[in-house]
Amino acid sequence: MPTSLPTSLPTSLPTFLPTSLPTSLPTTSLPPTSLPTSLPTPRPTSVPTSAPTSLPTTLPTISFAPTKPSLTLTSALVLDGTSKSSWNAAYEETFKQSLVDVSALIESTDDFVGNLTVSDGARRSRTRRRRLQDASVSVSFVVRVDVDTGEDGAVDIDSYVTAFEAELVSATTVDEQTGVSPLDIALQATAEEKGYEVKITADQEASHSMIATETGGVESSRPPTAAPSPAPSTAQPTTPRPTPKPTPAPSVTPGNPTAVPVPAPTLAPTIESCEKVRERTGPPPDVDSARFSSTGASILVDLDAASDQAGMLAGEYFPCAELLDFADVDTAECFWVSATQIYAEVNKALDFVPGENVTLRANTTMLACDDDRCECRVRNTASSVPADPPDPLPDVEPVFQVPDSIAVCEEGGLAVEASQSIGSGGREWKQLVWSVNATGPPESRAAAKVNGTWENATEALESMQHRAANDTSSEFTAEATELQALANGGFDTLVLSLALENFLGSTKTESVEMKLSTKSIPSVLIVGGANQVAKVGNALTVEASGLASGCDGRSKAQRAVDYAWNLYRLDGVDDPEEDWTQLAEGASADFVNVAANKRYFQLDPFSLDSGTTYVARAEATDTKYDLSNTADVYLAVGVGSVVAVIEGGDRVVSVQDELQLDASSSFDEDINPDCGDGAGDWRANFGRRRLAHNDAHGTRTAGDCGTGDDAGLSFSWICEELEVRDDGEKQVNGSCATDTEPFPTGVWALKSDKQRLIFLGTWLGTGNYRFTVTAASADARNSTTSVDIELINEEPSKVVVSNFARKVNAAEKQTILGLVTPPDGVTIDDLTTTWTLAEGDLEAGQTLREVAKTRVELQGADLASGQRYHDLVLSLGAMVPGGTYKFLLTATLTSETGDTTEGYASVSVSASALPSAGVVAASPRKGLELETPFELVASYWVGDELPLKYGYETDDSVLRTPTANPKLADVRLSVPVATSGRGGGRGGRLLRRARRRRLSDEEEAARGNVTLRVVVVDQVGAKGQGETSVVVMENVLEAEALANLTNELLDNAFAAADLSAVCSAVSATSSAAVAAVGDPSRRRLQGADDEPSLLGGIVGSLAKAATELMNADPDAIEQTTVAVGGPIADPRALDDNSAFEALDMVNGLSASAGDVGLGSGESSTADAAAGAVSSMLGSALFDTPEDAASTGNGTRRRLTGSAYPYCQCCEAACASVGGHWECGEAGPEFKLDPFSLD
Repeated sequence: MPTSLPTSLPTSLPTFLPTSLPTSLPTTSLPPTSLPTSLPTPRPTSVPTSAPTSLPTTLPTISFAPTKPSLTLTSALVLDGTSKSSWNAAYEETFKQSLVDVSALIESTDDFVGNLTVSDGARRSRTRRRRLQDASVSVSFVVRVDVDTGEDGAVDIDSYVTAFEAELVSATTVDEQTGVSPLDIALQATAEEKGYEVKITADQEASHSMIATETGGVESSRPPTAAPSPAPSTAQPTTPRPTPKPTPAPSVTPGNPTAVPVPAPTLAPTIESCEKVRERTGPPPDVDSARFSSTGASILVDLDAASDQAGMLAGEYFPCAELLDFADVDTAECFWVSATQIYAEVNKALDFVPGENVTLRANTTMLACDDDRCECRVRNTASSVPADPPDPLPDVEPVFQVPDSIAVCEEGGLAVEASQSIGSGGREWKQLVWSVNATGPPESRAAAKVNGTWENATEALESMQHRAANDTSSEFTAEATELQALANGGFDTLVLSLALENFLGSTKTESVEMKLSTKSIPSVLIVGGANQVAKVGNALTVEASGLASGCDGRSKAQRAVDYAWNLYRLDGVDDPEEDWTQLAEGASADFVNVAANKRYFQLDPFSLDSGTTYVARAEATDTKYDLSNTADVYLAVGVGSVVAVIEGGDRVVSVQDELQLDASSSFDEDINPDCGDGAGDWRANFGRRRLAHNDAHGTRTAGDCGTGDDAGLSFSWICEELEVRDDGEKQVNGSCATDTEPFPTGVWALKSDKQRLIFLGTWLGTGNYRFTVTAASADARNSTTSVDIELINEEPSKVVVSNFARKVNAAEKQTILGLVTPPDGVTIDDLTTTWTLAEGDLEAGQTLREVAKTRVELQGADLASGQRYHDLVLSLGAMVPGGTYKFLLTATLTSETGDTTEGYASVSVSASALPSAGVVAASPRKGLELETPFELVASYWVGDELPLKYGYETDDSVLRTPTANPKLADVRLSVPVATSGRGGGRGGRLLRRARRRRLSDEEEAARGNVTLRVVVVDQVGAKGQGETSVVVMENVLEAEALANLTNELLDNAFAAADLSAVCSAVSATSSAAVAAVGDPSRRRLQGADDEPSLLGGIVGSLAKAATELMNADPDAIEQTTVAVGGPIADPRALDDNSAFEALDMVNGLSASAGDVGLGSGESSTADAAAGAVSSMLGSALFDTPEDAASTGNGTRRRLTGSAYPYCQCCEAACASVGGHWECGEAGPEFKLDPFSLD
């Protein structure tokens, strides 16, 4: 029967019934006899027909020759190697022709009906770097084929469907010998014949599943009559698929014609031609601009239209030559930031400079597919633009890491490191020139000329000058004999200068002076150089590195020094030391050094004044000889920015409501936002669910603390009308102010204050408006921000979302707070709140649902206090570094009456770019396990948020937490051991958002067995990564030799007060020791009976380091927690006290992590702590009493009577006895929460 209601859209198969929407005019041509009428019958029939009658003819219909009936067949296949966004006409043509080649039923591509239906296949698993494997698509298709009838004149549909299904299964079945299917062969041959760059294959398993569920068929037509028909046929037309419901009779009442003539149905949906589609969507993308980034190490290539990203995923590296062409393009790597922007690292493209052309290669990209006519897209033609230079050019800044004074007797001489100099653009310096000179008192030089030492001194100086003129490395060295000759020849100061020029033409020269001492003074220097910058609102960390003199032959382990720090305020940078003002240390004084390890100088945020220069002086004292040396660092405290903020985001508001625009969260980076009551702490309250969270702070003076006007900020507002164009773009269309009602005074400001604007929407009327606020400090620093408001007549739910005042670290978890408030007096039937991604492309092409840690859609009528909290939490690494995003929270409210209104609010956020472009080198390339000292140096790294810090790690251990020093020396490594089951190990974890270049085939082939990584961190916590590898050869050590080497490494680390060195030594030596006692089949050490005590000593050393050397720093806590996993990898090898000490250490580290947090991005602390506890469950501490009795090791006594009151409940319950827990009588299970015991 005909349907009762037309379908809202045409089905995928054309029907022979009337379409749901009539064509503009009835057709006048005679349709086939099986079709409904196009005009009403001339007179009513005596009895209504059961279906629309055919058009009455004045003459019988003549059939000139019988034809075969046709059958409509449907099915679907899954193809690997492309995605829906990349599917185009070339893919479609290749697919159709290939099916014709492998099918006996499909005779030509003309048999296909309508367009193919293409959708993305199931997303596959990601690698550790979140790289997706090749994409896939499912392709649904319809064909109409001629078929034969049986003796009874009927078509055996089922047999044809079965045959069609069988030939599709055969065509997609992979041959076991060749590894390809017949359809794969046809697809490749067709693509080659037509010259298409189409590389797709059939997915056998997925295709067979689709064929089984999607293959079907219906008869398309009846055989024509062989003789004239005397009257219109009354047979009902057939449809390819049955309709769900019968349609009512065509006549209004029996005996009457239809009320309105029914237009003739179209035989197939009207399809817009591809030429029309391309006119509507525009041409394929061209390159619009190319510009060097602020660092000079990369370029950003912008396209003039959203592209298909060449079928690639956002954030994933690929060779630039696949899409772009420029000088040395083969050395560059790219990734898509968004559909309109490509990021290219060009630091190795040495011939590529500003002004050189950047070309988007032809036939590489298409328009992004935003509708169902993807097959109409065409590929781009080549387009080029010149690359613009950075604006401004990156500053060059030579940075020296050198002591202020040196003992000329030191055997190693002098090494001046300048590899952390900034502004290279990620390339080798175009010019790097060292120069050397020496000065001294005239009387000393005169005396040297008399006593005969002058000639040796000048000869040594000339040698150094000659070497400097020819040295292009970032390190300058002087031999001890040269320094001694200068000191003996009347010189007391060595002057070293470095001139640098980058490839962009920026230059700078800096000099440094070093005092030459003939005494055996300690050596001490400031890590990161003697000139550093600081911000008022950031915690300050300065690191010193010192050792007592080795001139007397002492070992490194005997050269520990005591540290003391002083802080001075300078009125001017060039002030002489006698004019410095020394500040007092103490809780009630000028500053407090909060570092636990006194090798560091650490201040809490807001301890320094903005725009002021300080000097922090580290004094290192050799207690054996009572000799001291100092090193100074000049701290230039910058002036912070004023950051304007309007809470709530862009949103829609009812014109009848009171509009509140709140800028009270605006802040001054130089003003402490916390006034002690927490109300003004923007770190805690920023973006909270209440719009006005700042309270008055009693009698405090504005500007002492807080945000908004509490921080001493003043505010001015502007209102502008917006016109929304057809493409969604907004443009300013004038001011809201009038001559009679200037904005925002008068009626606008009746309820407003300087930081909040409150007024009724009716003062403006419906429309789109932009409100802009300027927040300014008393010294005229200011910033501006704006929010777009749409005022409508309806009453939508009020939606507000939190803001981001700064760029965020893409590697971190991000949280956007959302609050939805329905209008008053509305009884809610349903409230659906939904987060969507309005702009931007997420990492690896993921959807918002895939990266969200919270639900993106909430439904129902239940609210908390009349509101709904709907927050969006994004997982680690969800955003592409350098990308810009817009997130939209929409609230769709359905009232009890069925009325629906929609409210929304949006927030934009930008992710910072990562440190990049640098390299890391290791020397030597091969060494012996534990004995060979390796050295690592990172060079040419750049970043947007300076200064950078450099950390080092392997798959299983953290060698050093990030510091300002790009060099790490004296690294001892062990042969890698399988880490499965090793508690606390990193297990080869890579940083989630770490970017590193691909290794060439030659580099990959030359890889060693130990991979070393540098982790480069900027000031917002964004991390870049580079790697190298070395060969570590197995070393067979006697137990005593291993113990001696372990003690030496640990003693040296403690002498240097270096927690990282302790942890690195623990990881390397415990790996060797555990391999000896834990796996007899791999025993590499002889005389292993003493190893349990050696492991116990390693645990004790690490516990001591955690107590004495570990600052309250997330990175230090992470490194120490990871290191614990080394010596406890085989917990049965630990003695009782060591096992208790290890467990207690993990408990303390976990508590410390809870106090200071886990830091930015991905952290191993939690995993390492959990792994360590899991490993310790295998120790004798957790043996059952039966185990203890069988081993005779007294475990039961340790569990109940030791200083560590652990209690195990198996058959008996725990009970408190005399202030401690003991196993009591059998009873119900007793459990304690974590950390319930001391």
